[in-house]
Amino acid sequence: MWANETGGVLLGSHDMERKIIYVYDTIAAPTDSEETPTSFERGKEGIISTYNTYRKITDNQIQYLGEWHSHPSGCSTNPSSLDKKLLIHLSEQLSKQGFPTIMGILNDNKIRVIPKLVD
Repeated sequence: MWANETGGVLLGSHDMERKIIYVYDTIAAPTDSEETPTSFERGKEGIISTYNTYRKITDNQIQYLGEWHSHPSGCSTNPSSLDKKLLIHLSEQLSKQGFPTIMGILNDNKIRVIPKLVD
């Protein structure tokens, strides 16, 4: 696993009719991210240009879906109180456009995907 927590951005698309979220790729942690053994705060450096490259390549068919991050070795993939606050914040922003959001949390041997649907 990693010495420090890490994370990044989830990219994909929504099929609102079938209620399916497709995750196509991720953007890894930018170099200005804060990574420690017990926390992760994603930076901003290069995110917009990388995201715009994906949008150009896919003719604007790929979208921001949410965030992913790792938890320390031996810890569960249950969301922390900070994770829950972030998920609510992201959901509030994306729901303005009518989209759900997701958060991915991974540890040594499990990946948990947490959806926050549009109310």
